[in-house]
Amino acid sequence: MPTDAGLSTVDLAWHDPELDSALRALPSGELAPALDLLGSTRDQPDRRELCVEVLGQAGAVVLPALRAAATEQRDDADRMLLWGSALVAAAWFARGADDADHTTGEQFARLADLTRQARATLTEAARLAPDDAVPWSALMWCALGDPADDDEGDQVFAQVQARAPELFGANSIRLQMLSAKWYGSNEAALEFARAGRRDVPAGHPLLALIPLAHLEVHIGPGTQIRLPEQEAGARRGGRGIRLAARRRRDLWHAPDVVPGQPDLRGLLPAGE
Repeated sequence: MPTDAGLSTVDLAWHDPELDSALRALPSGELAPALDLLGSTRDQPDRRELCVEVLGQAGAVVLPALRAAATEQRDDADRMLLWGSALVAAAWFARGADDADHTTGEQFARLADLTRQARATLTEAARLAPDDAVPWSALMWCALGDPADDDEGDQVFAQVQARAPELFGANSIRLQMLSAKWYGSNEAALEFARAGRRDVPAGHPLLALIPLAHLEVHIGPGTQIRLPEQEAGARRGGRGIRLAARRRRDLWHAPDVVPGQPDLRGLLPAGE
């Protein structure tokens, strides 16, 4: 999740003209393109997951409009899903990007309050569309940032797996949960990233979990400036990324990015 509200913070590593149009309309309060797009993706879980996360980030600046739309039609799963995803994004904006030692009590309180609202809204979206994996994918962010209990991450991920086990977003959040920075260990994160990837077809986003795991373990998310004591870890991480890439080079030589999926091939230079 980005750290500041606004369109400039949205990750644009994808190619989807309809999503681009909806994204640019939403911060001004024009909800129809976003809702129409979500309505058209109910049988496209990968694209739907991407759309919900991107539009949630953009929608964090128009929460009152999204709340009004959802309240107007309480039986509309798409409206609940969009509002819930925007609440998730707002929660992470409120928390900020610093580590826990540099996050204030006020920031944590705001995170907890918005996460509670997001959890309730996304749970309702899941109830309204019981076959939809994407509300559960969005709930993974709640379980990561402010879990309701120790088992929430396991329980929510199990719901994703029961519906759409190859969703990249949900799996990447699960990877973070399992890392030492959050609630697991580096060994658990690496094991999860590698498990079952040999049968994944060329170009599948899940192959990116392996270099992402090495970045999580050896460098850490969002690292841009390395302190001297980080250099050894960065070099170890780089070797691991290059080794993983050589073993599964098909990821980096796959066809151009498919609409509805993120383009993750740029992770390879991180290991150079």
